[in-house]
Amino acid sequence: MGFEKLPRRDELTKPTLHEGKAMIAQNIELTEFNVREKKLDVKIEFTWRGKEMSFDFKDVPMD
Repeated sequence: MGFEKLPRRDELTKPTLHEGKAMIAQNIELTEFNVREKKLDVKIEFTWRGKEMSFDFKDVPMD
């Protein structure tokens, strides 16, 4: 789903561009939602200068 189709897109902020820096996200997964504790797990995967990279974040606060 594209950003424009998200039901609450007005509550989200898009990443801002910074001179001399770049970011491309190929795959972002949000898993293990813990609604009661307002936490979730996030996995970000992308290729940077030909090297595949993956970052896992556990118990990320949703606030």
